[in-house]
Amino acid sequence: MTVRGNRTKCLVGLAAALAAAAGLFFALQPRPEPDVPPAARCHAKYEARFPPASLGLGAPRDPYDPDAIAVDARVTTPSGKRLAVPCFWLVPQERYFETHLSEDRSRTAEWERFRPSARGVWCLRFNPREPGVHPFEILVKRKGRERVAWTGAFTASPAREGPHGPLRVAPGGRYFEYATGGFFLPVGENLGWPEEAGSRIYAEWLRRLGEAGGNCGRLWLTHYMAGTTLEWTKKFENPSYAGAGRYNQAAGARVDRILDAAEASGVHLMLCFLSFGDTNWDWKNHPYNKENGGWLEDPEEIFTDARARRAVRNRLRYTVARYGWSDHIWAWELWNEVETSYGYEEKAATEWHREMAAHLKRLDAHGHMISTSYRWTPPWPPNAAYSLPDFAFAQAHSYRWDVLAALPARIGELAEFGKPRLVSEFSIGTSPAQDYARADPAGLHVHDGLWVAPFAGAAGVGMTWWWERYIHPRDLYFHFTGVSRFFKGEDLRAYRPAECAFEVWTEPAPAGAWALASERRVLLWVAAAREIESGFDEGFRYVVTRYARPAEPTEAVVRVEGLPPRPRGTKARAVLWDTVESVPIGEAKTRLDPDGTVRVWIPSFRESVAVKIDFLPRGAAPAPVTPPATMPLRDRFEKRVYSEPGAAP
Repeated sequence: MTVRGNRTKCLVGLAAALAAAAGLFFALQPRPEPDVPPAARCHAKYEARFPPASLGLGAPRDPYDPDAIAVDARVTTPSGKRLAVPCFWLVPQERYFETHLSEDRSRTAEWERFRPSARGVWCLRFNPREPGVHPFEILVKRKGRERVAWTGAFTASPAREGPHGPLRVAPGGRYFEYATGGFFLPVGENLGWPEEAGSRIYAEWLRRLGEAGGNCGRLWLTHYMAGTTLEWTKKFENPSYAGAGRYNQAAGARVDRILDAAEASGVHLMLCFLSFGDTNWDWKNHPYNKENGGWLEDPEEIFTDARARRAVRNRLRYTVARYGWSDHIWAWELWNEVETSYGYEEKAATEWHREMAAHLKRLDAHGHMISTSYRWTPPWPPNAAYSLPDFAFAQAHSYRWDVLAALPARIGELAEFGKPRLVSEFSIGTSPAQDYARADPAGLHVHDGLWVAPFAGAAGVGMTWWWERYIHPRDLYFHFTGVSRFFKGEDLRAYRPAECAFEVWTEPAPAGAWALASERRVLLWVAAAREIESGFDEGFRYVVTRYARPAEPTEAVVRVEGLPPRPRGTKARAVLWDTVESVPIGEAKTRLDPDGTVRVWIPSFRESVAVKIDFLPRGAAPAPVTPPATMPLRDRFEKRVYSEPGAAP
């Protein structure tokens, strides 16, 4: 053997010895301890964190691909249920703000930013429903082989008082309820995407909505502004994005903060994963686009391409693992207005929805509802996804100017599915440039959509759009107070729609009357006529230029029909409610016929009047109705109607 060969042999031997010594050194080092709290509270977040080495792992090369590495928990509840809960890769973040030009480059703004504050860990988040001991295992799966990497347990104490989620469809298929059984009537608005301030502005929006009596909102997981989606391509507004399969931990931290703010405000959020804009005007920046390192030539391939569908499934898994613990997630929405996406084809999109909903249902041990949305209602498109068994409710969107006619029509068109129906978007226009403040300074169309939807058969109020351009800057939250006060304590699971007709009225003729009836009570809402003017803007877009109440008040007699006959001697007592302040303001004259038909005399009004009609047996003494001393919310409405430039009289 040559000298060179001996030298090589010695070097190889030395390297092997050093490697063995290093392996022995690291083997003798104690594994870093995971953070596994021993206690939890029912219907609250339990979180355990595991450094990779504590599971016998190194730093993951691709922590977002479960085919490369999957970490899951198997939790056993006190009643013996075994639940599979996906874990997720978490890089803790700290928040800071940078001052730059705003998104539209018109001003300076503080942009919410995040940066890592600690090393990455595998994280389990779970929401226990039962008090008692919960043993669990952490399972690691790599290259098709699975092993138990950790075992532990925590003890859950009983929940604080009050109804708790997750929300579900109530028996009868028309409304929602908490998992603990309490009735849930959604009262809220769209909260689609953040402004530059990210979760900080969300905390303000959610606080104001909750204080006004709102309890729900709709949040898009999107790249707009300071983003909330996990995947996108990098740009100035969203510097933490890195393309397909590389999840944005800053966006994850932002949504964590938004969910915390929602819980603090008592608001339940519907989380929408995808929207038509992603594959339409934003396709050039889409991470699945081949030009950005993805796999797709055309946007319509997102429904059929195996790699794209796998990428969406992975994103759903991570989302459920990170956020699915929250009782304040109202539902998962797979796609916003899916049929308006480029290349939409009904059969392919429906099969995509079938696959993704089934995947979500398997992943989500906490059992949140699933839905999607279309822009238009049947007969075209047929909204076929709503017929699939994994979809809990159907949604309608409406941007017609005649709110009081359009919303009941959209709600009726979804009746064929036999599921709860929501008007989850409405307004009098789709243009961001429309001057809503001049057309409707006091938010009368918002008032109309909030009230008419539940009376027309929806499972909740109409959810207005333009939260950041109209509701918040004009401080129109008082409209949520009005409707939420009226329905407080009412369990609509016991009610059914009733027929209404006008017998007598003064000009201008009222716009309509709607009623819901139970065995013991009728809820009635009557709206005055609306004066609506419209035209086209400089871009030839149709816009509403005036949405106002009539100049003269209306009086009417409303007949509510189809009610069961009442025993002889029964009296109908009608209490009038102001719908802005939403407080009882006095009694109305009534007449009850032997067949159950009841007539109500509605005194002079210009916006709307709500009525609660109770049926009192012979000899029963009704409680007195005391009109309120002041009406600050009505004062606010009146001021905006009469005092602001361009306001309707």
